[in-house]
Amino acid sequence: MEVQLRRVRVTPDFSPEALIVIAGAFDAAWKELRADIGANGHAIAIARNDLAGIVLGLARVGPIEHVRLKDKAVIGYRVMNGDVEQQLAACGDAAALFAKAPRGEG
Repeated sequence: MEVQLRRVRVTPDFSPEALIVIAGAFDAAWKELRADIGANGHAIAIARNDLAGIVLGLARVGPIEHVRLKDKAVIGYRVMNGDVEQQLAACGDAAALFAKAPRGEG
């Protein structure tokens, strides 16, 4: 079975300083997730590719902060891959944000 990997193209959207933070956040998130992936080379490649997409997506919407990118990327990866506990935590966060959102006058 051959696995096709997406190539992630880095654009000038990020400053050199931001790229250092993004790469560091990716490495830290990968370090936390690595044990969950297993030893299969294809699974590792796919997981790293998915994680890179998550980190870059988070960086695009900002802010570019190491801890934020790393923590949100780990949660995002786990939610994307069916971790029920993380899904519930993410739903709780979303529900809390929704509850704080201003409501229109009816």
